[in-house]
Amino acid sequence: MDGLFRRAHTARARFRRPRRGTNSRTTPSELSNAPPAAPGCRSPGRGNWFWSLVALGAIAVLLLGLTGWLYRQDHADNAARADRDNVVLAARQGVLNLIELSHTDAEAAYARLVQGTTGALRDQLTQQAASVT
Repeated sequence: MDGLFRRAHTARARFRRPRRGTNSRTTPSELSNAPPAAPGCRSPGRGNWFWSLVALGAIAVLLLGLTGWLYRQDHADNAARADRDNVVLAARQGVLNLIELSHTDAEAAYARLVQGTTGALRDQLTQQAASVT
């Protein structure tokens, strides 16, 4: 077992890049004379690209999912903000209609007030319209 490890280790060492500052390079004839690697041992660099691509793909999918989720949250916030603005605008108009009630044009002011209401309050105001004007 020890000899098998040594042979695989020395075979790997032959395929390594030389350190910076050294002039030793492996020639093609030296590569052809290299002993075969032990069974089950991979040469360095083989398969590294595959796992790098898998990791990059996973990161890309994660980023796309996060972007989609953030877009959906922003869209929901914008819709809620628009609904709130519409409700505030309707409430302001209702308050203005109440404030602008006057005896000079009671019928028009009362009609604007009834138009800005809904539900049971609207029913009650329409029933009382004859007595108010």
